Amino acid sequence: MNHTKEPWEARRDPSYYGIVSEVYAGDKFILGTGGVHSPSELEANTKRIVACVNACAGITNEALEKGVIKEAMELFWIVSDKAILNENNQMTYKGDIVFASDKEEDV
Repeated sequence: MNHTKEPWEARRDPSYYGIVSEVYAGDKFILGTGGVHSPSELEANTKRIVACVNACAGITNEALEKGVIKEAMELFWIVSDKAILNENNQMTYKGDIVFASDKEEDV
């Protein structure tokens, strides 16, 4: 079975027993998050889910489960000479990263 096509978006519904964050694809309800988390944590978790799904559009679940994103980012940082370790010993980057798709075409 295939997942619901992107783009997904996060919405907040304060009318349902407090704060509930919901995920939609257009008018189609995908999932709702709730529970004992704080409202800001619920909203952050929902936005994270949506950002990850939309960023991974076109990548198979199998590739994601094998770690293709992590490997691609590690290679990118090494090649771009922008890799550094943060205080939690996690790889991050320094400086601005400009993607080819962000550059304006010469006219």
